[in-house]
Amino acid sequence: MSTSANILTHQDQIIGYLRNEYDRLNTRLERAGNKVKTQNRSSELYESARLKQEDKIAMLAYITALFGSYYYSLLAQYIDICPRHHI
Repeated sequence: MSTSANILTHQDQIIGYLRNEYDRLNTRLERAGNKVKTQNRSSELYESARLKQEDKIAMLAYITALFGSYYYSLLAQYIDICPRHHI
C-alpha cells in the first residue's frame, strides 16, 4: 500500500508542477497579448492625431488662400496691382 501511496503522491506533485507551469505560460501569453494590444492602440492613436493635424493644416491653408484671394480682390479695386497693357 505504501508504494501505491508514494506513486499517487509523486503523480500529484507532477500534476501540480505541470499546472503551475501551465498557469505561468498562460500568464506570459496573456501579458504578451496585452502588450501587443497596447502597442496597436498606441499606433492607432498616433495615426489619428497625425490625420487630425493634417486636416487642421489643410483647413488653415484653405482659409488663408480664401482670405488672401478676398483681400487681393479688394486691393485690386483700389491699387493697380496688375497693370493692363494698352495697345
